Amino acid sequence: MPPRTGRFFHAQFQLLLTLNMLDQAQTRLMDESSAGHRFRAWRARRRVIDLRKAVDRQRFDVAQWRPSSLKEEELLARLRPLLAVPLPTTLSRRRSTISQHVVAWVAIVAAASAWGLVIGGVAAQGITNRPSLIVTELLAIMLSPVAIALAGRR
Repeated sequence: MPPRTGRFFHAQFQLLLTLNMLDQAQTRLMDESSAGHRFRAWRARRRVIDLRKAVDRQRFDVAQWRPSSLKEEELLARLRPLLAVPLPTTLSRRRSTISQHVVAWVAIVAAASAWGLVIGGVAAQGITNRPSLIVTELLAIMLSPVAIALAGRR
């Protein structure tokens, strides 16, 4: 019986769940491909690729939390062959799509232009015209974290 303690058990459980989802996704891919549904097969193929990457990430977690005193036969039976294979040296990062890049650049340009309006308003009219300055400041303050979050995810 494998140890049912904390993080190691959780990592094994997550890996088992992901393996089951991978099996289902591969079955769906085969079904959609044989039925001739190209778009559905394409989506199923993307799902299989994402799940395979998730399995690799979770193999790292299991290896990290595995106690050194744990014997091979004490691992869950379904995980033994998977964990016997050497771990990949690096994990593949999730690449952002073109639409994510476009949204990030729009947010960056919008935040920069809002800050430009704030600076231009202060330079031209001083700080006395508060109502128009407040709107541009709030817009700049709200768009800046969005632009940072979207641009930082590459």
